[in-house]
Formats: sequence, structure tokens, C-alpha cells
Amino acid sequence: MTDTASPLSPLLQLPDPCLLAVMQCLTDDPASLFSAARAHSRLQQAAVLALSSIKVTLKTPQQYDDSLLVYLDKHGQHVNSLTVHGATTGCVSSVKLRELPTSLQLTRLQLEGNLRVQLQPGDCYQGVLRPGLPLKQLRLGFGFGCMLLDQEGLAAALHGLPALEHLSVRICFKDKELVRGVLQELQQVTYLHLYYDIFRDGSRNGTFLWPLQALTRLVDLEVGGLPNPLYTSDMLSGLCSLTRLALTVDNLDPAAMAAKTQLQVLQLPCCSIAGGAAGVAQLLSRLHPLTQLTHLDLQGSLRVVEDGNPPAAAFSALTASSKLQHLNISFCTLPAGVWQHLFCAGRPLPQLQSLVTDRVTMDGSNATPDSSLVSCCPGLLSLEMLHMQCSKELLGALTGLSGLTHLSFGNVEGVIESREVLEQLCPLTGLRHLVLGARSNSQSLLLLTHLKHLTYLRTGDYNTRRLYITVKVGYHVGTVMCAVLACLSRQVSN
Repeated sequence: MTDTASPLSPLLQLPDPCLLAVMQCLTDDPASLFSAARAHSRLQQAAVLALSSIKVTLKTPQQYDDSLLVYLDKHGQHVNSLTVHGATTGCVSSVKLRELPTSLQLTRLQLEGNLRVQLQPGDCYQGVLRPGLPLKQLRLGFGFGCMLLDQEGLAAALHGLPALEHLSVRICFKDKELVRGVLQELQQVTYLHLYYDIFRDGSRNGTFLWPLQALTRLVDLEVGGLPNPLYTSDMLSGLCSLTRLALTVDNLDPAAMAAKTQLQVLQLPCCSIAGGAAGVAQLLSRLHPLTQLTHLDLQGSLRVVEDGNPPAAAFSALTASSKLQHLNISFCTLPAGVWQHLFCAGRPLPQLQSLVTDRVTMDGSNATPDSSLVSCCPGLLSLEMLHMQCSKELLGALTGLSGLTHLSFGNVEGVIESREVLEQLCPLTGLRHLVLGARSNSQSLLLLTHLKHLTYLRTGDYNTRRLYITVKVGYHVGTVMCAVLACLSRQVSN
């Protein structure tokens, strides 16, 4: 029984009181003894997995790392992922991991929330990052109140992390040399999420980000925060391996999209495009070759209104990729007649699952897609057209979207009460989230019993606000109808 290869060996390693308790629970059947040994072995394996990822929440400034250090000293060899979160409102916790155990082999570290983060030795305690740590993922400085106490130490700390592949960091980039120093330490990084704040110095010169072009291993780049710089094609010229690009900037140069044919996700929300109408036309021409795109977000970025707008046909670039799964063009200004170029039967989008067109305007008025949307995108799961009037033609065609789970739109053309709308939507039994602009009454809401999976309902008159109802529905619609009808009996007029 003392053979190390025996399945009983792990059991025999238990402290004597525990071993005695186990033996007392077993019968004389030897098979029970072996079963207990196997159970103990599996519990040991599960315990190691449970220790591999831990999250620590610092609730008071005084509650810091003493107990955590004891824990890491004992179990550090099993910990791969560590998250430190400062959740206290009104006071700030400082991350003081003064002596990280040498056994600690973190591959992922995330510091977030209301924290003061120390990177380098100082104030009688050692920094969070020790040189040589096999860290692959670092998320640093996120959440309200999170601050680096020594930003100048960031480049030095990164220099000691040769295995780092994924960096997400929020710092104040008023010191342009600091930015250059940080970027020069990221040659091996493949994922870079950079959030900056240069609001105070009012700079509109983004040349300090030119070192980005040297990070040729990048496949995922996100730059955001409080954007002011002018992005030029030079800054992103060498990044031809990008599969995801997310920018929130002013005066985006469309030439920056050149040679980015590997892109699968492109997010340019709330960007202003340099060059006016000509710049928008150039951006659209850069989108045509991106045939691998699965996600495209241009929320609020296409807002050219002066004469000389690109023709409606040019906007077919937004749906040029047949692999498109998610498209967001909300708050954009598009030329009249654009829908027939975005969604046409001859160019189907079989993989499109989510479409957001909130407040899209054409010639100064809202205009929702026509019924060709349904035949072009039969796999839609989510359709958002909030604050936009839906045509009767499109409403009737929506029943062809059998997989639809989320639907929102404003009023329906020529329809005041929601009964007619809900009668059309009854076949969509998979709906879980429904937002309507039409007014409702008890008779119309009884039709909701057909939507057995509905968990969220919002209905009302957005123009007059005479009736506005928001109901979270439980698992059984019938049990909630009483609450809905009670809301109806308390209609409130402004």
C-alpha cells in the first residue's frame, strides 16, 4: 500500500485526523477504499484548477495585501491569473504587493477599479510587476479612480516582461516621450488596447503615436479615450496583419485603411472623417476589399451633409463582405435610396445576425429599410431601429425572420395602436426583447401570450409620452399579464 504508483498514495498523504475520518466512513469492502483514493485524487486536481484564477476586491484603504501575500506564498505556484479590484466608493486602495513570491508564475494580471497602482520600487514596497514574470496578458489602469502613481515607470516595467503579448493600459499621455518609450517596449505584443487622455494640453498632433507602425506583429489594435490627434496613414502603414482595428479619433485619414485586407473587425464609432464628402468616398472605397469583415461599426461616423455626397451606390461597400455578422450604422447620415444598395437579393448576407440602424437619416428624415432586408438577411437575430418609423411593408415581412430574438422600432406608418403591430409579430415566437413605439392597451397586450419566450417589453408613444410602459417579463408570460394590465390602469399623461 505504500507503493507510490498505487492509487491509494494520495489518500495516505492526508493528515492523520482526516485519514482516520475517511477510514471510519468506509466499509470493509476494499473497492470502497480505492474509490475514496480516486475521489481524493480528482478533488486535488479540481483544487489546482480552482486556484489557477483568483480575484481580490479591496474594500477599504487599510485592507491590502497581507492576507493575499500569505495566500500567494502558499499557493502561488498554481495561480496563473490574478485580478485586483478596488470597489470602494469614496476612498482609494493602493496596490501594495510588496514581496511577490518567487514561486508566482502569473500569465495574466488585471488591475481595475478604485486603485492607486505602483509599478516601481518606492515608498518601502515593491511594485506589482517583477522582472522576468512570464506575464502574457496585462490589463492596467481601468475603471473610475484607477491611477498609475508612477507613469514614468511603465516603460521600465514593460521592459522586464519579455513574454507579454496582450496589453491594455489607460494612462495620461501628456508626456509624448513617455508614449514613445512605452511603444518601443512592445515589439512582441500582438494585442494592444491603448486608452489615453491628452484633453488638458489641447494637442491635436498625433505624431507621437507614429511608433505604432513598427509593431508589425499586432493583430488587434484599439485606441480610444479622449481622442484629438489626426491619424495619418503613416501611423498604421506597417500593420498589415491586423484582424481587429478599433479607433475613436477626430479627422481619421481614410488612407489608414489601406492594405488592411485581413481585417475581420473594424470599429470606428463616433469618428470624424478627414476630407468631408471626398474623405467619406475614399473610406468607402477602402472598405470594398475587406472581404473578411465580420463586424463593422460606423456609429455616428458617416455624417456628411453638404453638397457633393458620394452616390448611394457607393455605400454598398458597407455590406461588401458576405461574411458580415454585425453591422452598426446608427446615427449616420446616408443619401436617399441607399437601402437598395445595402440589402439586395442579388447580394445576400446569410451570416448577418445583428443590425443597428437607430436614427439613420436620409434627406433630413428617418427612413427604415424596406422588405428586401428580410430576403437579404434571413439569419437576423437582432434588429434595432429605435426612434425610426417602420413601414407596413417591412412589418409584414418581419415574420420571415424566424430566428429573431431582439426587435425594436418606433411607430409603424399609419398605425396608432399596437394591436395591429402585435398581430403581425405573433408568429415570431422566439422573441425575447421587444421595444415598440405604438401605444398599447389591455386587449393588444393580451396578444403577448403568443410570445412565450419574451423577457423584456417596452411600449409607448414616444412623441406624446401619453403611455410609456417598461416590463420585465418572467419565464411565463401569463403570470406577468396582471402586472402589465395594472400598469395600463395607471396611465399617466404629461
